[in-house]
Amino acid sequence: LNKTKSKAVYLCGWDEVKLLDTKTFEAKTIAKQELWGFQNSTPQFSPNEQYVMFTGRRNFEEDIYVHNIKDNTTVNITNTDITESAPLWSPDGKFLYFTSQRLKPSYPFGMPNAKVYRLPLEKIDEPFKMDKFNELFVEEKKDTTKKTTLPDVKIINIDTDGIKERVEQVSPNIGAQFLAHVVQKNEKTTILYQSNHGEGKGALWKTVIESFEQNKTEKIAGTEGANGFDIVEVGEKMFVLFGGAIYKLNIEGNKVDAISISTTFRKNLSEEFAQMFAETWSQMNENFYDIKFRDIDWNKTKMHYQQYVSFANNRADLRILLNDMLGELNSSHQGFNTNGDDETIVLTNRTMETGIVFENDEPLKIKYILKRSAADKKSVDIKPGDILVKVNDEKVEVIKDRNQYFTVPSIDKEIKLTVNRNGEIVTTKIHPQTSVRNNLYDEWIDNNQKRVDEKSKGRIAYGYMKDMGQGELEQFIIDMTKELNKKDALIFDIRFNTGGNVHNEVLNFLSQKRYLNWK
Repeated sequence: LNKTKSKAVYLCGWDEVKLLDTKTFEAKTIAKQELWGFQNSTPQFSPNEQYVMFTGRRNFEEDIYVHNIKDNTTVNITNTDITESAPLWSPDGKFLYFTSQRLKPSYPFGMPNAKVYRLPLEKIDEPFKMDKFNELFVEEKKDTTKKTTLPDVKIINIDTDGIKERVEQVSPNIGAQFLAHVVQKNEKTTILYQSNHGEGKGALWKTVIESFEQNKTEKIAGTEGANGFDIVEVGEKMFVLFGGAIYKLNIEGNKVDAISISTTFRKNLSEEFAQMFAETWSQMNENFYDIKFRDIDWNKTKMHYQQYVSFANNRADLRILLNDMLGELNSSHQGFNTNGDDETIVLTNRTMETGIVFENDEPLKIKYILKRSAADKKSVDIKPGDILVKVNDEKVEVIKDRNQYFTVPSIDKEIKLTVNRNGEIVTTKIHPQTSVRNNLYDEWIDNNQKRVDEKSKGRIAYGYMKDMGQGELEQFIIDMTKELNKKDALIFDIRFNTGGNVHNEVLNFLSQKRYLNWK
């Protein structure tokens, strides 16, 4: 996407680079080159959106192309028989940065000796010290407006005359480096890249280029042993993603600070498998070496196997299905594999309990609220007689099991309910609980207490213990300090008590006799 998100550039099929208008969703082809589908570098706009940069394939190797949107012309910037990949614009639009091992192709062994390079788009000279010196003695008026440190790019010029001779190596000579990001503020440019030149271990490194200074290369602490860095700038802040975690990136301090995040992530395996099937078929459709597909109808093959995808219960099923489909091509060195944590997890579901009790004969009509439950809160606006109409904005149908609207793979922290109260639509939120067993248990105890109070006219105390554990013992004694002080007798109820070993303490408490009154 461009900065204003009004345009997008993307790769399509075998050989098309397309420009998309995000308002009208009209797409047009701006360039045609050999592309390897999902295996190419990401195309991008120049800082002033004058150009689109992308990579194309020639003899298995990547070249960097720049397309002028206005003139509708495309130039192969590198035009070599080796790979130049993952190109980035400098924020001021004066340089291209890329990864390459310039002495040999990347096929078939990859780039074990890759380095990061920069390419001046014009014959740029170094600044003069005398100019910088003279600037020190120029009296300037104070500017009260807030100045930006980012370059304002208006026009980008590309001088192709001798352009390949202007390539400069940025990263160290030792090890392999892969470009990650370029930052520019004022006259200082920071190039971030993955490198293993420090003791052979991968980490994020930076090289700072500044006028009149020697290039300075330093490691970003806290990234040791990691590979693959995704870096994002948000205003003045920078973040980096690696190893499945998000970090704040402090460039000046040469360190990263982990951001603690916690969220519930759910995926629909059926939808995921359908997507994986589509992408696997498309990968072969775009990149299989034989355009006749070994004389089989590849589209018909897709239709045949696609009908079985919805019956795949796990990754093992998907592996068998997709390898059977690829086997139809009768081509060697070819297969499909997938794995995931879901293979080691027993799939479960949980019903979110609210403490709302519904009428038996009218399953969406609220009968009452259980005391001490999640719904028994001041902020929860639920009343007897309300009719449930929505759960988390999903319309509830009376012909379906009500519990299915409350059943999820794991308990949500919040749930939104919508009810109809005599024609008025009321929405409320509840923090659901995992079970109402104890609430129903306590309701039974409360009813016993109420019955004893009524029958004895308040003269007899009532006590109950769910088990003979320490917690119930302490709660029993607390209850007795409230119940026994003004009562003539006690009914001690231990029906359904599940046992334990504090019965001696209970008996000792009950056998005590008053021996002293304070005055």
